[in-house]
Amino acid sequence: MGKKIGSLMDQMKGKFVSGARERGIGEELATKIWGDWEKFASYAFNKSHAACYAFVAFQTAYLKTHYPYEFMAAALSSEIGDSKRIIVLSDECRRMGIPLLPPNVNKSELQFTVGNEGIRFGLLAVKNVGIHAIEAITHAREQEGPFSSLFDFCRRVDNKAINKRMIESLIKSGAMDDLGERAQMLAGLDAAINWAQNEQENRSRGQTSLFDAGSSDIAQGPGIEETTPNLPSVEPLSVQEKLEQERELLGFYVSGHPLDPHRVDIELFCSHSSEALGELGGDTPLLIAGIIRSVRRITTKAQKQMAVLVCEDFSGTFEVVVFPDAYETAQDYLVDDQIVFVRGTRARDEPKVMALEVVPITHARMRLAKAVDVNLASEKLTDDAVGELRRIIKAHGGTLPVYIHVTTKSHGRLRFRARSGAMNPTDDCLAELGRQPAVESVTLCPAAWEAPQPPRRGYGEGNGAAAAGYRQPFAESEAQ
Repeated sequence: MGKKIGSLMDQMKGKFVSGARERGIGEELATKIWGDWEKFASYAFNKSHAACYAFVAFQTAYLKTHYPYEFMAAALSSEIGDSKRIIVLSDECRRMGIPLLPPNVNKSELQFTVGNEGIRFGLLAVKNVGIHAIEAITHAREQEGPFSSLFDFCRRVDNKAINKRMIESLIKSGAMDDLGERAQMLAGLDAAINWAQNEQENRSRGQTSLFDAGSSDIAQGPGIEETTPNLPSVEPLSVQEKLEQERELLGFYVSGHPLDPHRVDIELFCSHSSEALGELGGDTPLLIAGIIRSVRRITTKAQKQMAVLVCEDFSGTFEVVVFPDAYETAQDYLVDDQIVFVRGTRARDEPKVMALEVVPITHARMRLAKAVDVNLASEKLTDDAVGELRRIIKAHGGTLPVYIHVTTKSHGRLRFRARSGAMNPTDDCLAELGRQPAVESVTLCPAAWEAPQPPRRGYGEGNGAAAAGYRQPFAESEAQ
């Protein structure tokens, strides 16, 4: 068992059972004990081994507690080739409040490093960029200081160590954002490489340009701008295009995430993330959100349509199976780049989601929330304030009821439904409510079927009141 040799364990089973029977132990019990031992043997090791593991675990916990930046930088560097693990560790950095800074040709080293601002991505995390190229970049930086432009970078980095594909990858990953707009640098890359090659060839022959003559600092600093061509004038890349390029070259997003604008709703309504799917048991109910990356439509034997989606959330990718009933109501939303909430269960045999309902992000609050709670400061309630609240609720009419919460000296904590009607809690509506001086906070209440139900999330605060953030469910007495 200690060596986990299955064939030898099978041979010993009969001997163990017969020996147990001779000592008065029933065959059924002996067989059960052996079965328990077999399961234990799949992960067990002896006490001395366990003690060593415990000691290492203690050391690791100490380092993470007292040197969190250094610990996480080392952990990230150890997983630099595994984008899935980097995503998990990046989330851990965010949880610990450690800034994770994007790769930068003027600041990054080979691996992840600790700086005054946070943990800096290592250039080795960028696809298509090898160790020799990174060494050439850091050497050029050490010799003459930070790079000032794309042309300066191409001129100073040894062209035998780096090529167009590598520079393109650095630009798309955001590692050269200090040097200019990504779209301009991509459009002018060929011209920059050709110009730099001529410069390097001239230098190798001992020639200098007219602008270099009489200067000991050849084509450095301001001089480089006087002798280089300009980058072409092109439209900047959109935020979405930049994020997709980062994902392509790094395996994940660094400067942001397509789901960032909806993070509050995702944290409010979702019960699980993709990271948790591997740990859940089959048929576990869940609510998960993500952006659709691909859609595969299937026709069943009964000639009904269904689909298999590949979605992505903050933790990684996951697969969603949408059977005909759910497909019929959701088919218009099942397109690439659509952000959706999926209510369903975890598949029995694989970490997939079996969808019962697919809700687009535009319908999420109306479908997944049951009410809007507005907490008011009684000392700021005036006729004008009440009138303004009524106006806002009517202007954003919808189906979600609005409940007013207020604490009074005579009646304590009161809760009542607003007579102004129901509302549609759009971003504009919630923000407008939150700006009112009498409003302490505005929160959405998740619908009752969500399990487990997270705490409610605050969307706004009035007149500088510190009310945004998570709110515990209302527990005081109600008054209609």
